[in-house]
Amino acid sequence: MTRVSGYRQIACPNCLSVYITPSYSSINMMAFERWSDGRTVGSLYNNGGGIRSCQCGKYYRMKDAIDMGLMMETRMIEVWDDDGIETSYDLPAFLRRQEDNQLTLIELLLKYSFITKIKERFQPSTHTNEVTISKPVVRKKRLVPKEVPKDFKDCEHIPLVQWASDYEMENIIKFPEKYDQEIIMAARKRYWPFLNDYYREPFKTYCKHRWLPVPRFKLSNEQKENLSALLEFHQTENDPDWVTIGELLRELSRFEEAMKAFEKAMQKSHNAADLEKLTRATRIKIAGPIPI
Repeated sequence: MTRVSGYRQIACPNCLSVYITPSYSSINMMAFERWSDGRTVGSLYNNGGGIRSCQCGKYYRMKDAIDMGLMMETRMIEVWDDDGIETSYDLPAFLRRQEDNQLTLIELLLKYSFITKIKERFQPSTHTNEVTISKPVVRKKRLVPKEVPKDFKDCEHIPLVQWASDYEMENIIKFPEKYDQEIIMAARKRYWPFLNDYYREPFKTYCKHRWLPVPRFKLSNEQKENLSALLEFHQTENDPDWVTIGELLRELSRFEEAMKAFEKAMQKSHNAADLEKLTRATRIKIAGPIPI
């Protein structure tokens, strides 16, 4: 399950405009559809390559944003006051308590465990087989301060971080003098499935009705330029991603080179089922993106 546990303040690295962004305590990466070019449909979490837009008109990656920390507030919460033990959320401080510092970990767990508390209530008699109930311990509650993340309603006076849509990636790619190579390649990787979207519905129709001809995958000049730039970038990496390289070669209809790349990927611990689908499509010379 994708779960939000508060909001962080960040600042745009270009103009220092301040935004808030969710802080996730857990992320579910499942999606209704996954495609070989990286497109996900119905995803429960979509980071979008970490690219965000700003009111100053420029784009930036979340990893480059200035992190100003989690927005916190102090709340008074009720806790049980057991035997006058000072409530603490600092575990090392708890373990350093004078009366407990000579105990082993097992003894410490037994001393403060729930089972031990139950045994203190129901103790067997030493003379009979009857079970006697000891006098219940009176438990009291008290208020203690605790730092907790702020709710969205307490943060909404600060604007949410602005999502950059797929078609906006062109604004980054066409101005290399404004951005570094890392964000340009991230933009190209997002632009890749966006340019392929026209092919998905025809191919899904073909998958349902296999007697139909395979829909033609025709690359535009813009697609060829984008795929070639991505291919060149991935081929020069220190640890090449052979699955991505093979997929780029397949979409460029360089099927023999794509098969060699997938063979190299098989030597590593990649998803065998996905590779089987990609190699099958390569053997029968299907160049378009496929569901995996």
